[in-house]
Amino acid sequence: MAKHREKAEAPNDLSMRRGRLAISASMIDELPYAVMEIMGKLIIVQAQYLVSLRDDEESIVIYHALSPHFRPIGEGDMPPDYQIVVECEPHKSGQPHGHEIGFREMPRNMDMVHFHEPSFAVH
Repeated sequence: MAKHREKAEAPNDLSMRRGRLAISASMIDELPYAVMEIMGKLIIVQAQYLVSLRDDEESIVIYHALSPHFRPIGEGDMPPDYQIVVECEPHKSGQPHGHEIGFREMPRNMDMVHFHEPSFAVH
């Protein structure tokens, strides 16, 4: 039992790598395999569906999750918000080819509604 308690207090422990991210309802509907790949990098501990009543805003799902891709935070600290980042390599046709999915920590003053879509970067 002491070993388990020791591990839980380690700074690299997954339980200390908490964060929030948002995914639009349309992305879940239109790109289910991409969302499945993203979810494979997370342990979802809570999900909240926010229905938009405005035509100019999308409904989103906010996920509270654990991930080795999130930075460790202190006990009792508010989990940071993350944006999904998709990095692609250019193909000779000019279209993105291959991809790597990661997460970018967002500034505290941003509203989750504004970064529910992934950021795409072609290298």
